[in-house]
Amino acid sequence: MDFSLEELAAQFKKAQQVESSHRLSERNCVEILMKLISRGDIRVIYTLNGREYLTSNQLEKEIKEEIEASKGRINVTELVPLLNVDLGPIEKKVAEIVRNSHGSLIMIEGEIISNAYLDRLTMELNETLQERGFITLSDASLRFGLPLEVVERTLEKRSGSLIFGNIQNRFIYTDNYLDHYMARVRGIFTAISRPTSIHNIISKNNFEESLFLSTLDKLIENRRLRGSYSGGYYTPFAYANARLEKMDSFYNQNGYIDYQRLEKMDYTNPKSFLESRFKDGISLQNHYVAKRTINQVNEVAEEAIQSDSWADIQPFIPSVLSDKEIGQLLEACTSLVQVGKNPNCLVLENYFVISKGLLTKCNEIIQTKIKERADKGLITRQSVVETPQEEEEEDEDRGRKKGKGSASTSTKKGGKKEVQSKGKPNSKSNAKQESPNAGEEKEVLEEFKKQFEDMPEELHVALCEYFKATIAKVKETVSRAIFIENVNNENQKGESQGKAKVSKKSIQEDLKTLYHNIQLFQRGTKALALEDSSLLEKYLLKSLCSEFVRLILIGEAAQNFITVEGELKTPSEQSKIMAQLPASLSDSIKKLNATLNEKSSEKFTETLESLADRLELHLKPLDKKSEKSLLSTHRQTWMDQLNAETNPATCLHLVVLLLFLKKKGAALHIPGRSVSSVITQLKADLPAPVHAQLLAFQAKVVKFLNTEKEESQLQEDLTEDVSALKELVLGKEEPKQ
Repeated sequence: MDFSLEELAAQFKKAQQVESSHRLSERNCVEILMKLISRGDIRVIYTLNGREYLTSNQLEKEIKEEIEASKGRINVTELVPLLNVDLGPIEKKVAEIVRNSHGSLIMIEGEIISNAYLDRLTMELNETLQERGFITLSDASLRFGLPLEVVERTLEKRSGSLIFGNIQNRFIYTDNYLDHYMARVRGIFTAISRPTSIHNIISKNNFEESLFLSTLDKLIENRRLRGSYSGGYYTPFAYANARLEKMDSFYNQNGYIDYQRLEKMDYTNPKSFLESRFKDGISLQNHYVAKRTINQVNEVAEEAIQSDSWADIQPFIPSVLSDKEIGQLLEACTSLVQVGKNPNCLVLENYFVISKGLLTKCNEIIQTKIKERADKGLITRQSVVETPQEEEEEDEDRGRKKGKGSASTSTKKGGKKEVQSKGKPNSKSNAKQESPNAGEEKEVLEEFKKQFEDMPEELHVALCEYFKATIAKVKETVSRAIFIENVNNENQKGESQGKAKVSKKSIQEDLKTLYHNIQLFQRGTKALALEDSSLLEKYLLKSLCSEFVRLILIGEAAQNFITVEGELKTPSEQSKIMAQLPASLSDSIKKLNATLNEKSSEKFTETLESLADRLELHLKPLDKKSEKSLLSTHRQTWMDQLNAETNPATCLHLVVLLLFLKKKGAALHIPGRSVSSVITQLKADLPAPVHAQLLAFQAKVVKFLNTEKEESQLQEDLTEDVSALKELVLGKEEPKQ
């Protein structure tokens, strides 16, 4: 049946007004509620006592009321007893409230904080700021118990509206405070008259470092302070200008300035500073020298070269420079740098420039004096030991056959200038043992003094020292010629048997010395301990042993009045003489001569000893005393030659011989191609840097000798490395391993 809306409303109202005759108990209500919750018809939040239930909306409402009641800041854990609800539902609801608050509420370390609370915090800090002039964000953080970043972000957001100040490096300053602070800093620095530590100023005045430095930068940038700071020091411009004037004055007056002086003036990198300020100068090890000093040395050197004279450049070189610095200075002089390409001069004792013309005149003086001594009978034939220089010249001859020019001539005469340190040639060995050419050297020195009266005595001695090797070589050449001439004259004139005996006695002395040298070098070969020493043995046979046979033939020819043509160095010349000797004597010499083709020199010495009586030779074994004396003589001879030598290959040969003598106590007689083997054997006895230096130098020498065309750059590199190589044996003691 159909009812109208009015009728249904009337029936509903009537039903409501009728009193119920049945009431639900609390238990029934709980059961009904639980049934509805289990079916998901309603959602409620349990209280801690379980007797009350809250809906989500009600919980949100009560949380907001508590936040407002706590003035905008409350910890989430504090809501648990206030709302009588477990922490879990509260945390979820709080997170939802904060998320939907559009920034009006924030969660910080378990606390709910409103914008209103942060506004009040900012206003309180502003009151403190206006009273004190500055506050630190760390103090504000401790005061309100908030993280420093939160406080900083809050104040920056409200700067200019709720707080009035400048925020810098977690400090807040008022404008008045900054003006007062800047005036204080300006006053302190205005009173500074010399470089002062900024750290000391900060500590003494209890300044905050970041604000202090930024304020100082502004004052300098705005030119309210006339100065600069670097490296932790502030330097007034007045002091810097006075320091520059002092430095310029010293440099202009003296032509140099030392780096230590600038370091005392607080320049941290004096070398770079001087190079930028005085661009035309030259940097040395400890000093900076003006261009005019170099020009003066150049002019004096060029004048000496053009006039075939000499010059003392010491007055133009600052006296404070060390020997090494003088060498660096000379390398900057164009007239002397060209020595490597154009042998115009030589530098001795660091200060004396000797022209090529003067050196030629000195050579002529030496030739003349040696010949004069020979004419007076003061030079006699002595035993000759083939020097490494002669062997190197043979190697260079072989190199020329391959199409290469003489490396010896271009290097020895055209090498880079030689700068010899004062007193260096007079080594300890010179003091212990007099040079075998002392007489000739003394006369040459006296002649130098007569010919060059304007020279100081120091230069006379240096020149004589430089020409030591030349004196020895000229003397040897003259003595050989005299001996051959005397023997031939004796044979041609048929002099008496007595004179022949004199010649025989002289040869006996030569043979004795030569025999001792052969024994000495045999011991050196054994000390070298090569797996295959046949090359060294053959070299000894072809050089010293062959010389021994040649001298025997010359002596026997003189004894038997046989005319000798030439020097008996070729097999045909020797065979011609042996054919004219008595049969028994000739057979003995032939037997000895045959051993020169053996692989070992010991066969030669064994045969020689067996034939000694027949050949009337008085040979004695090399004892320890004689060996020590002979080693000392070889050492001195090699050192004298090395001191004057400029040929890189010969220098390397001599250095290797001297190092082996020093380390092994034995002397070697080796060809140039065996130098590498000796360097290898010395590896265990030499420091690693020294051994590496020898290998590198040897590689350059080999490359140069094997190059078909001249390489000026390689030749210059070799010439520059020669001085360092000589230092290994002529200089200070080598470093320990």
